Amino acid sequence: AAVAFGAWLPAISCFFLAAAVASATHDAAADGFYIIALDASAQAGFSGIRSAVYKAGTVVGQGLLTMLGGWLCTRFRLPVEGSWGCVYAAAGAGMVLLAFYHLAMMPKPARSDAGEKTSAAPKESLLTFFAPYWHVVRAPGFGKALAFLLLFRLAESQLRVAVPFLLAKRSDGGMELAVVEQGFLYGTCGALALIAGGILSGYAVSRQGMRRWIWPMALAINVPDLVYVYLACVRPASLWVIGGCVFIEQFGYGFGFTLLTLGMVLMARGEGGRETTRFALFTAISLFGVMAPGSIAGYLLKIPALIFPGLDQLTCYRIFFLWVIVCTIPSFLVTALMANPLCDGFPPPAPRSES
Repeated sequence: AAVAFGAWLPAISCFFLAAAVASATHDAAADGFYIIALDASAQAGFSGIRSAVYKAGTVVGQGLLTMLGGWLCTRFRLPVEGSWGCVYAAAGAGMVLLAFYHLAMMPKPARSDAGEKTSAAPKESLLTFFAPYWHVVRAPGFGKALAFLLLFRLAESQLRVAVPFLLAKRSDGGMELAVVEQGFLYGTCGALALIAGGILSGYAVSRQGMRRWIWPMALAINVPDLVYVYLACVRPASLWVIGGCVFIEQFGYGFGFTLLTLGMVLMARGEGGRETTRFALFTAISLFGVMAPGSIAGYLLKIPALIFPGLDQLTCYRIFFLWVIVCTIPSFLVTALMANPLCDGFPPPAPRSES
């Protein structure tokens, strides 16, 4: 859309960079507000809603707005650049309206995460900036927390190979789904399953506490990975069966992801405020724990064929998905390490006294 108006490419790149920084800043601020404005029970209850709304925003941005652009292009015979310009203009106007709505309707927490404004020297200001990170590193149990953030999604993060597996031809070991079918299964059915799982787990923890649900959530994010072992070994042709497997895996991911979210919320608590800073740090560490194994998943898929040149691609897929199941073991181990702090941090709500 910007190219259509003759925008200079470096200027477009700078705009995209600024938008990315603004998005990351807003994400950190929203997470901090979520921690500051809610108590432990409400944090658990709304954790699923928070994840669901985030996923819904992704669906709107990548799905509905794309459909709107295509509809404008075909219905009104607009050029592609013009239709996308209209889409982004409408999206921008909607964001401005939402900003005013939030300004008027969002609650005003009694406490703030901002530090006191001082006229300290640059050296002292720099020390103040890094102080929250230093306190996190020195805190008791930081090693356990770090292991939890990096390893909890070790298996799930390697399932990026699942999409190429579903799209590849059966002669190449895949399930040979059409792009439209794969998009529907992941973009619609999978998104709905993930949202439902997140809402359900958050509600369950808020009602009954973490102690009752910590292991069901750990099982939910790991055990459904077996569906890809089933698909690679049985190779069903029915789209309903394949879709059911995707639904189960995504529902389990949504249900179990709440455990990671609440774990980061718990770690962000501490004396001296700065919950937003801590949560942003833990989010970055958790994302690295997903990106690092996910980036090498494709290479891991090829290793069996490099060791045994006679192996076909289907066998490589089967070995890889079995490897993913093995990678669930560290997830269970780090869950056990964090079980007591998590259960103590999110106890069941106190019974209401009858007056």
